[in-house]
Amino acid sequence: SSAVGMDALAVKVSHPSLTAGAMPIIARWYRARAASGRPLDVPTGGGHRALLRAAAATADGRRFLASTMRAKLDAAEDEGDPLDRAHLLGTASALAWALQDMEAAWVTAREARASLDRAGAALDDWGAARAELDSLLVRLGRQRALQDALADLRRISAPDRPCVRAVEVVDPAAMSVPQFAAHALRRQPLIFRGLAREVVRDSPFTWTVDGLLAAGEASPAAAEALARRVVLKRRVARSLDWAGLADGPAVGQARD
Repeated sequence: SSAVGMDALAVKVSHPSLTAGAMPIIARWYRARAASGRPLDVPTGGGHRALLRAAAATADGRRFLASTMRAKLDAAEDEGDPLDRAHLLGTASALAWALQDMEAAWVTAREARASLDRAGAALDDWGAARAELDSLLVRLGRQRALQDALADLRRISAPDRPCVRAVEVVDPAAMSVPQFAAHALRRQPLIFRGLAREVVRDSPFTWTVDGLLAAGEASPAAAEALARRVVLKRRVARSLDWAGLADGPAVGQARD
């Protein structure tokens, strides 16, 4: 149900951030809807951050973000204290980012930074606030540059790729460097038979579960492999994560 994980969504902040992020605001809204008997129909199996991203992506979530951002901007117009005005504008910038309106997020964050500059306050008083806004502007700048780069790529026609009806199986020992390069330049896939055995041929232990367990005490490398924890993936219906795969359980020992 949508009420899953409510305790974990109780966002607690030791001191208010100048640019209060969108996620705590969305979490409070999500909890309030569930408490009023109007839970959102969103997938709940992908963890709390995935749940909040899904809630923000719903039509109701986007309307809530937009109205909250507008309210912050309106309040900033009437706010005379530069620090409070910067707080309102910084929060509005974070909400615009959650709406993927990167231009509005960038302009609003710059206005927040300018509000502090115009106040002429000592750096010792508001140094943390300025540093926080500077960090936000750097991250927004990267996102805007990424969006511009993606837009440029979409305008470039992708080259025609060869139609591959069957993938050739080759012996890596019989392939020369020029032959490999010819396949690579044509972007032609290959299957190398027996290559895995070559990769582990000089290994000090056998790459099986029993071999790793037996070599754990004698080989630091095997012991490190055994001690490592790997986060598995699992498919979650309607997940917004890549390929619908959310983080699953962490596996530690090899026999897990």
